[in-house]
Amino acid sequence: MSAQTMAEAHAPCESHYRSIVMHQTWGHLFPEGLYYEGYVRIANSIYNIGNGVPIDEKIDIRHSPWWFDAIQDFTFNVVEDMEDGEVADFYIAVSVVTAYDYPHYWDVMDEEEREEYPPELYQKLVITQKKKVIIAKGY
Repeated sequence: MSAQTMAEAHAPCESHYRSIVMHQTWGHLFPEGLYYEGYVRIANSIYNIGNGVPIDEKIDIRHSPWWFDAIQDFTFNVVEDMEDGEVADFYIAVSVVTAYDYPHYWDVMDEEEREEYPPELYQKLVITQKKKVIIAKGY
């Protein structure tokens, strides 16, 4: 049996316990409000490698692990439109949404397996860009 097969076999059982442990460990750090506004300053690499880095931020949820995941995803998306070496302030709105967590192998499961391991509800942060102000241009 390959390692990937074992991982796929254990994934449905582990996902339930993983979400419980995450909530018990980090749940108190989840944002209490449903909507936040602020800004994040992102610098893009000058070496044309597409690595953006959040270098400053002012928003009330910056100490949450969920914020770290959301800002990493946001940074990855906005860096595609930034020039090399560019630094910009992004004025953003952050909202808390509820979504379903579907296993990555959901499409290959049959109906019986889907009933046995239904998707779980979870909350995540969604960042919406309101305005971009360029602070410095690359070379």
